[in-house]
Amino acid sequence: MPSDSIRSETVKVYENDRNWSIVDNLTKLAKKKNSTNPAIALAWLILRPGVITPVASGKNLKQLNKIFQEVNLTSQELDDLTNF
Repeated sequence: MPSDSIRSETVKVYENDRNWSIVDNLTKLAKKKNSTNPAIALAWLILRPGVITPVASGKNLKQLNKIFQEVNLTSQELDDLTNF
């Protein structure tokens, strides 16, 4: 997280081995699908039961373009992300 981010201090609690493994999985899948981690995460959220409106944001258009890509996850990919 960039040090100029307002959230940079509060996310440190999430910096652990398990969560870095999740990020590694997202990165591998994003590369396989020629996409980005945020786009994969948003696609996963949209497919989750009970998630009505995922909220995504960015500081600029470049960041939004990385998030709002069309990504189709297979049922196996969805299961892999969910059951990690």
